[in-house]
Amino acid sequence: MFKVRGYSLIEVMMVLLISLLILQLLFSLYLSATKSHDLQYTLRRLIQKQERVKSIFQNQLEKSGQRGCAPIYSANLDPSLSGSANELWIRYVDWQGVTLLENSTNSQRLLASKEVIFKADDELVISDCTHIETFHVKNIFLTHDQQIIIPTENLKNNFNKHAEIGQLQINHFYLKNNNLMLEEVQHENKTILTGIDNLNFKYYLKENEKVNPVPVATTSNNTSVAALVIEMTMTISSITKTNHFFIPVKNRSESHA
Repeated sequence: MFKVRGYSLIEVMMVLLISLLILQLLFSLYLSATKSHDLQYTLRRLIQKQERVKSIFQNQLEKSGQRGCAPIYSANLDPSLSGSANELWIRYVDWQGVTLLENSTNSQRLLASKEVIFKADDELVISDCTHIETFHVKNIFLTHDQQIIIPTENLKNNFNKHAEIGQLQINHFYLKNNNLMLEEVQHENKTILTGIDNLNFKYYLKENEKVNPVPVATTSNNTSVAALVIEMTMTISSITKTNHFFIPVKNRSESHA
């Protein structure tokens, strides 16, 4: 008969030790892969949030200064851009196809089309390529195919038939409790994005063929603004990232929208 020999204690301990080392190695690789995945996911979230902010301001700056076909220098309107280091006001007119249906010889009422129905207290802009004027709405009367707009005060100018009428939009962007906030013309506040540690605005002005950075608050005439620079710092899962966005601003001082 053959004598059956078992494993010695030392052999068993060696096998256990090698198995533990392999398990430790595999666990370390798993933790490393998990941390790498988490890091990549966090960085993607940071980049996506910052790109969203950039996209929002690009869209707003495309609209800034849109005031119809009247030359911008003839308009007695607030500047399209204003603010300070940490907040920004962007103004434009939202044209949605509403036009004047007859010459406005009566400055107390405007007969307009109904692509968009305005309401009392709206701040509107009317432009006919010769004049441009802002006014508040006192009342609106609707008929089958038109709306009669009653301004709170008589208009200073007469406007030709087919003049455009749009709503003045004033968007106020600011930082509050690490949130990017938007206050609209109706004074409604919305949270645009969370998790922002710092937000800073600067203009790049074009003067004498040179482009120079200046604080937003020091500039009252924004027709020379070549670009808006946004410095934004965000933190997600203990990862902090600061980016600078350079967004060109279209000069509308001599152009017609």
